[in-house]
Amino acid sequence: MSKYTSKRYGNTPLYILCGKTLRKLIEMVVELFTVPKLDKEFKNLPFSGHAMQKLIKDFKFTSILDIGSGEGLHSKALTNAGKQVTAIDYGDSVYYEKQVLAKSDACATIIADFNDYNFDCQYDAVWCSHVLEHQPNPNYFLKKIYSLLIDGGILAITVPPARNTISGGHLTNWNAGILLYNLVLAGFDCKDACVLKYGYNISIIITKRIAVFDNLSFDSGDIRKIKKCLPKLKYYSTDNDDLFNGNILKLNW
Repeated sequence: MSKYTSKRYGNTPLYILCGKTLRKLIEMVVELFTVPKLDKEFKNLPFSGHAMQKLIKDFKFTSILDIGSGEGLHSKALTNAGKQVTAIDYGDSVYYEKQVLAKSDACATIIADFNDYNFDCQYDAVWCSHVLEHQPNPNYFLKKIYSLLIDGGILAITVPPARNTISGGHLTNWNAGILLYNLVLAGFDCKDACVLKYGYNISIIITKRIAVFDNLSFDSGDIRKIKKCLPKLKYYSTDNDDLFNGNILKLNW
């Protein structure tokens, strides 16, 4: 083994770190030229600015549920756009303590655990920014979102990109492909999904349509069974499955 390949940073060989750094630089360059321009009113959002811009500009809806609303910046952007917002949050986080949105007819706030709360209506849209990674049961969480959307309703969901560092509260790691896979398992047909990776965000916007597929074994072969509910991607076929690269940077955006 050469001196170069034998050098290590911690437990990781230097050549692996260099490869990861190069891939990250390539992604940053691609992002520079492919991510749309962000309008002024969305630049101050801490996360998911591009998803908010696309949701408001490209989709029609009136009522929307903001899950994990925190300090209320996303709810405020939605009320400023004339939407009827219902926000739900634990109400005891450091983010919620920074509340910026006063109570109004345009925004009703529910202090509760989304997973336990019994809603009495459905919504035209659901906004879920950097909340899914905090869920102990992502499938239950996504299925509940599905049940709260009207037929043809819109889900705008954002997660952080996968990383090796483990931090408190982040129970799962995501890329766009894994998120699409989980959305299909929750009942969403994702073949027309809009996907964008930017900064510390992976955003997907989908319209609620029923995903129909054969019984799954939760093993090799399942991607082939749900493929018709996934976007048109480059698949790598094996004897019994169709694999794909989940690191999707931009699609239908």
